[in-house]
Amino acid sequence: MTLDSHVKISSGRSFRGAIKSISDGPHYVIQLRNIECEGDEYHINTDDIIKTEIKTNRKIAFLSDGDILVSSKGSTFRAYILKNIPQNTVCTQHFFLLTPDKKILPEFITAIINLPVNQRWLHQRSSGSYQTMLTLATLSKMPFPEMSLVQQQQFIELCKQVKEEKTIMKQMVENTEKQLASLVSEYTHDE
Repeated sequence: MTLDSHVKISSGRSFRGAIKSISDGPHYVIQLRNIECEGDEYHINTDDIIKTEIKTNRKIAFLSDGDILVSSKGSTFRAYILKNIPQNTVCTQHFFLLTPDKKILPEFITAIINLPVNQRWLHQRSSGSYQTMLTLATLSKMPFPEMSLVQQQQFIELCKQVKEEKTIMKQMVENTEKQLASLVSEYTHDE
């Protein structure tokens, strides 16, 4: 199975040139700069989304909670679940929008895409020498496991457990480094 057999995948909205900020604009736009990192956690900062006005005769495909964004350029092609986003929000063309069917948990999709093995798979098939770009065709054909909802939930819990273990291990290494620095300081005499 491939990712596109479980989700609808589309490109974000194209903008010509810079997006003009309009303080009382009716539309919000998520851009790559809205991605923030806290420790090892990446998320989309919805507090700093630009407001603008999109003038078009076409229907605007707005984002909703539970949708998934995948960054299409940069050093990682991470997936993000949208939560608490304002109404009338779109994303730029630097994202792919994934809308899962009811048989797939959004957390499961993001966990699968964000696995190091799948990040490597996507990067090996991406293009660009200066800036790495992910194509919709490549993302669509990413191998994707078929699991029941119970198995998906178990997988999500296992991913959370791994993340917690990594945090603990990182803290243990930092504490050991502090102990080493303290020992060196204790046995170093300034003359």
